[in-house]
Amino acid sequence: MDSGAAQVGGSARPGLPSRAPALDPRTIASATVEDEDGRRVGRVLDVYLVDRTGQLAAVSVALGPFADHDAVIPLDMLSPAAPGRVRVAASRDRVRTTAMAAPATAHLEPDALAAARRALAAEAAP
Repeated sequence: MDSGAAQVGGSARPGLPSRAPALDPRTIASATVEDEDGRRVGRVLDVYLVDRTGQLAAVSVALGPFADHDAVIPLDMLSPAAPGRVRVAASRDRVRTTAMAAPATAHLEPDALAAARRALAAEAAP
């Protein structure tokens, strides 16, 4: 049984209960993503839903024209910041340098989602 997350455009059903219950896939699409200090990280590009339930699992963030990839950010690392904005619980530099690249398949397996979470949550090496 597959329980991965599938990419969806800007329309979907209500989100997965987590630390960020107010985030809704219908309103998060195209939101500006800020880091923990309020600095702009990028813009939500795609929304990933849990296959079995249709609940929000993660987003991919377009990091800008000079970035070499789009970053995957799990839902539990996001929180509402203001209308049209969400905040990621990591620094902009951490997202840009260590976040997992969004998959080309438009599907995010559970182990990839866990890896994305570990990459952003891990402490920087001294």
